[in-house]
Amino acid sequence: MPPSINKTFTVLAVAGVGVLAYAVYFDHRRRTDANFRKQLRTSDFVSFSLIFTTHSGRDKKKLDKSVAQAATSTSASVAASGDPPITEILEAMTRAKEDRVPATPEEREKYFMAQVEKGEQLCARGASTLGL
Repeated sequence: MPPSINKTFTVLAVAGVGVLAYAVYFDHRRRTDANFRKQLRTSDFVSFSLIFTTHSGRDKKKLDKSVAQAATSTSASVAASGDPPITEILEAMTRAKEDRVPATPEEREKYFMAQVEKGEQLCARGASTLGL
C-alpha cells in the first residue's frame, strides 16, 4: 500500500474507534447517571426531537406538562413586556379560522384584494394606533 493510503486508513480507523468509544461512554453515562438523564430530557435538542417520535402515555403527559409550563412562562413574559395580550391574539386566530374560504379563483382574488386593502388601511393609520 502507498504511504498516503496507509495514513488515510489509520486516520479513519482512529476516528472510528473514537466515535465508538464516545458512543459507549455516552450510553453508559445515560444509563447510570440520573442527573445526566434529567439534563438530556430538559435540553432543547431532546425536546425538539420528542416532537418527531412516538411516546408512551407517560412520556406524552410529561411533554404536555412541560409545554404548558413553557406556554405560561412565555405568556407571563409577553404580558410583562407590553406586547398584545394573548387573549386578543387567540380571538384573532378564532376569527381567522371562522373565515370562509372562497371556492372559485375569482372569489379568492376578490377576498385577497379586500384583505390587502384592510392591511394598507392599517398601515396608513401608523404604528402608534396599533400599539406597536
